Amino acid sequence: MRLSIKVLLASLIVTITLPCSGQTPASTSNSSATPTIVFDPPGTAQRYASQHEREPYQRAKFVRDITYGARPRNLLDIATPLKPSTSLRPVLIFVPGGPGNRIEVKGYPFYDNVLLWVVDQGYIAINMNRDSGADITWDTGAKNIASVIQWAQNNAKDYGGDASRIVVWGHSLGATALAAYISHPELYPPKGVSILGAILFAGSYNIAPLQATQPGRNPPTNQPPPDAATLLAQSSLPGLQKANLPLLLAAADGDPLDRPEYISLLNDALCKAGRCPTTLIVKGHDHFSEIFSINTSDHSVSKPVLDWLNSLLKNK
Repeated sequence: MRLSIKVLLASLIVTITLPCSGQTPASTSNSSATPTIVFDPPGTAQRYASQHEREPYQRAKFVRDITYGARPRNLLDIATPLKPSTSLRPVLIFVPGGPGNRIEVKGYPFYDNVLLWVVDQGYIAINMNRDSGADITWDTGAKNIASVIQWAQNNAKDYGGDASRIVVWGHSLGATALAAYISHPELYPPKGVSILGAILFAGSYNIAPLQATQPGRNPPTNQPPPDAATLLAQSSLPGLQKANLPLLLAAADGDPLDRPEYISLLNDALCKAGRCPTTLIVKGHDHFSEIFSINTSDHSVSKPVLDWLNSLLKNK
């Protein structure tokens, strides 16, 4: 399989050209027989920006830059309804991808759009930063998630949230970190995993000894790849097979091809362990539109996610 990658650092665009294997992703204007998968946060943001609210928001209020840990990037935002609820709401924590920034594109309301939609569905919503940089390790993001969950346990009630009903939604590298968290109990806060379920959306995962064979997109790193024994020790697969936790495994048909493949590999492995997840492949989306479309007239992602959330929280 031929693979050409062009990185334009100034605009954060990565174009991956692949032989045609189906429907052309919505993110491409290429009309030839070869579809193009585009990593273009600013361009995708412009496509959706006109449908998104700008502050001051009409249905939710935000508290920004709340500290959840000791490091400078250990910050979160929390969104609550303008009118307080008469009862405690479930809590959804969103874990962004990439370098883990709460705002994906400067000047655009991402990922406020996710939190606004989550509040509309009856939740208290949290958007967290993850640590990034040269000193992070394979489990840094998982430890960040553990810290935010513990923060929610201690503080959610002050914002109208029910700490006994927490769901976590990770996207891309945020989903990678979330899989590492779920699968390694030694990283849990003192009260245990402490979540009702998790959405792993368009992540790439260490599921050694299994490995995706389709092309993906790996960020540049100065660290040498782990050896086989280390990969196995850090693998999310054994822990996911043991975790008695509802999972939604999702990706888009315009994601790098390893993302849908990871869903297939994980689904098969988890079902063999008696832990079948819910799976979702969204048609006509790319790696950013799958999240930037939330809280717009395009319900192709939000509707199945909401159906899964409603099923998860039924009778909870």
